Amino acid sequence: MKRTDKFLIFFSFVLFTLINAHIGYSQPFGNAIFMDGTNDYISAPHNSNLNQATTISAEAWINPCKVNGDNMILTKWWCGGVQNAYYFNVKDGKLRWSWDIDGCGNGSAIYESNQAIIQTNIWQHVAVVHTTIGVTLYYDGSPVGATLINGNYGVIQSSSEPLRIGVYKALNSTFFGHFNGQMDEVRIWDYNVSSADILARYNVPLAGNETGLVAYYDMNVNGSGSGITIPNQATITGSSLNGITIGTTITPLFQPPSNILLGNDTTICTGDTLILSVPANIISYTWSNGSTNNTLTVTQPGTYWISASLGACIFGDTITVTQGLGVSANLGADTTLCQGDTLQFNLSIPNANYLWSDGSTNSNIDITQNGTYWVDVSVNSCSERDSITVNFNPPPSFQFGADTSLCLGNTISLDAFYPASSYLWNTGSTNASIQVSNPGQYWVDVNNICGTVRDTIQVDLIPGPVIDLGSDTIMCTGDTLLLNATTAGASYLWQNNSTNPTQAVMQPGNYHVEITVNGCYNTDSINVQFTEAPIVNLGSDTTLCEMENLLLQTNTATSDYLWSDGSTNSSLLVNSEGTYSVTAFNNCGTDSSTIHIEYEDCTCSVFIPNAFTPNADNLNEYFKPIHACDFLEYKFQIFNRWGMLIFETENHWEAWDGTHDNDPVPSGTYIYILSYQDEFAKFENRKGYVTLIR
Repeated sequence: MKRTDKFLIFFSFVLFTLINAHIGYSQPFGNAIFMDGTNDYISAPHNSNLNQATTISAEAWINPCKVNGDNMILTKWWCGGVQNAYYFNVKDGKLRWSWDIDGCGNGSAIYESNQAIIQTNIWQHVAVVHTTIGVTLYYDGSPVGATLINGNYGVIQSSSEPLRIGVYKALNSTFFGHFNGQMDEVRIWDYNVSSADILARYNVPLAGNETGLVAYYDMNVNGSGSGITIPNQATITGSSLNGITIGTTITPLFQPPSNILLGNDTTICTGDTLILSVPANIISYTWSNGSTNNTLTVTQPGTYWISASLGACIFGDTITVTQGLGVSANLGADTTLCQGDTLQFNLSIPNANYLWSDGSTNSNIDITQNGTYWVDVSVNSCSERDSITVNFNPPPSFQFGADTSLCLGNTISLDAFYPASSYLWNTGSTNASIQVSNPGQYWVDVNNICGTVRDTIQVDLIPGPVIDLGSDTIMCTGDTLLLNATTAGASYLWQNNSTNPTQAVMQPGNYHVEITVNGCYNTDSINVQFTEAPIVNLGSDTTLCEMENLLLQTNTATSDYLWSDGSTNSSLLVNSEGTYSVTAFNNCGTDSSTIHIEYEDCTCSVFIPNAFTPNADNLNEYFKPIHACDFLEYKFQIFNRWGMLIFETENHWEAWDGTHDNDPVPSGTYIYILSYQDEFAKFENRKGYVTLIR
C-alpha cells in the first residue's frame, strides 16, 4: 500500500519518509503531487479518447488543504472557445461533476453530493461515473447521495481543450479554482465503471493496460517546479497524453509534506550538534524559540517543537533532547615502524569502556604486526571510534643477480624496486629502475627507514649480427632470386618459418629474415616483384566516321612506351586518318604493334518526293521523307498555299494521306518543312513543295 504522506524531512542528516494514514483507508504505492492552490496544475494534450459522449468515468486520490470555494480535480473545459466538455471538482466541501451537452451559452449540467463530504488534511478517494441517463459519485469506494442541481442528463459535448489537473480555464482565458493540497492516482475510463470495480480497484495501483483505461497518472516521479513530465501510464494512449507541470520553481512538488516529524526523542553527547530541519517548500514555520528559519541547531538538552504551514496545510511536531557525556578517542596518525619495534597505546578515560579491533576490552594494547587497528571508547550512551594503520618495515633486501650482457643497439632494464624505499644509482638517478644501453658497471643504494643496502652488476656488450638482403627489386617472370643471409654461428627464421640461411624467390612478395647470434638478433627485408615481357596489340585496321575519335591503348602496365608520333604515354587519342604504331619495352623484352585508321562520311541520307496520288489505287498513296536513319529529333509539317498547317508529325514513320481533319484536300501544290537531328547529332532543316494529284 502507498504511504499516505510523501514529505521528506532531514533529521540528523538521515532522510525520513512520513506516513499519515487516513483512518480505515490508505493510498496506493508511489509519490503524489502537491499543488499550492495559486499557480500549480498539470496540463496534458487533447486526445480524442478523452471525448466520450455517452459514458465516461474518472477518479483520483485527493488530500486537500482547503475545501471552500472551487477546488478543481480535473477539467476539459473552456467556455471561451465553445469547448465545454466536463469538469470534476470540490465545491465548498461537496463533490461536484459538471458537463455540457450543447455549448457554452445554454448553461452546463451540474450533479453534486448532498452533503459536504470532502475533508481537509486527510487522504480520500473520489470518483464519478457518467451515462446519458444518470451520474453516480463515489467517496472512498462507495456511492454517495447526490442531486442533479442544474441542466439535464445527456451526451457530453466534445472538446479540443487540453486535459488539466488541478485548475479551471475561465471564459477570459484566466485560470482559477487551483487545487491546494496533494493529489494522486488520477484515472479516466471510456465506459461506465461498475460499483464493484470502483470498490475493488480504488485502493490499488493499476498496470495501465486495463480495458477502457484512457488516461492514468500515478504521479510516481520526483522533483519540483514547472516543466516536469508526468507519464501517462494508460497503454491505450501512451506518451501522447503525457502531462507537464505548470507552476513556480518550488511547486508543484513530488513527495510533498502531509506532516512533519522531528524524529524520536534522542540524546546528544557533549560537543555534538543536532540539526532539526523542514523542507524548503514549507513557507511559514515557527520554532519553540521563535525562530522562523527552516533549520534549528540544538546543542543543549531540552524540549523543542515546530508549528509549520504550507498554504492552508498545517503541520507540527515535538522532540525531547537529553545530554550525554563527551568522549575523546585519539590513536594518532597512521605510522610506519621497523621490524622488531612495538607500538603501545594506553588509554585512561574515567568510567570508560573499551573495545579494540582484536576483541580486547582493556585500556591498553601492544602492536607488533602490520594492520589497521581501531578502538571504541564509550562513556554511558556516548561513544567514539578512532583507527590507525600501522606498517612494520624490514631493512631493504635486494640483489641484482648475476652479471649480464647487452646486445649492440638494445636496451636492458635494471630494477631495484623494494617497498617504501628510496634509491641512488651511480648514474645519479633516484628512480627504482634505469634503462641501460651501454656496457659498464652499475650499482645502486636502496634505502628505507630501517637501513641501506648496495648491490653492483657488470653489463658486457655483445656485437649483433650484420645482414643485408639488398634493395627492393623487380625480376622477370621465370627468373629466380637467391636471398643469402649466411652468418657464422647464426640461426635463421624467414617469413615462411624456414630456418635455412638462404631462400630462393620465384614469386612476388615481401621477404624477411631474422638471424640470431649469441642471443643477439637482427632483421632485414626485401620486396620482390615479377614482370612479364611486354605484349601490345592495337587491334585490326578500322574505319571511323568523320569527327569520331579512337583511343588506342596498350595492355601492359609495367613497361615504357614510344608511339609513332614520339609520345610516351600508355595510350594515344586518334582523330585523323593514318598509320599508328607503338613499341613497349621493359627489362624483360620489347614488343610493337601497328594499326591503320581511315575515315568516311556517315551522314544520314533523306529523300523527299515531289508528288503523290492519294486516289485509292494503292499506288503512291502517301507522302513522307524516305530514309534509313535513326533520328534523335524529328518534325514533319505540311502547309497549304495560304500558310495554314494541315498536317504535322514527330513520328518519322508516319506519312500524310492527303487529308485535313479527315477530309480530302484538293489537288494542288503544298509546302513541306522537315526538321531533324540525325544519330550523329547533325541538325537539318529542309523546305520544299509537293504536288497532290487526284
